[in-house]
Amino acid sequence: IGKMANGAVVVSSETCAFEVIGAEWIRDLKPGEIVIIDDKGIQYDSYTDDTQLAICSMEYIYFARPDSNIHGVNVHTARKRMGAQLAREFKHEADIVVGVPNSSLSAAMG
Repeated sequence: IGKMANGAVVVSSETCAFEVIGAEWIRDLKPGEIVIIDDKGIQYDSYTDDTQLAICSMEYIYFARPDSNIHGVNVHTARKRMGAQLAREFKHEADIVVGVPNSSLSAAMG
């Protein structure tokens, strides 16, 4: 959830979208949370308390832009860390590492 300078509320699954349009990021939605945006502003409610945070690993690996943050973790940084861990686990001599698709370039840097 974010807000424009004129007070308009914006919603995006990625934090980088707020930067692109000049909006301020307010916060992520919580598991089980409902957001209501109307003439009165933003209201948050919960449809259940029986929740847990479930992060989709594909967001970090493939879907998200590298300049986004997911639950406080920068995607580019996470990909570099995953690449560094892969290098520690699978020790291969290599002259070059090629990222395919482009989302894997951050991991290749790690």
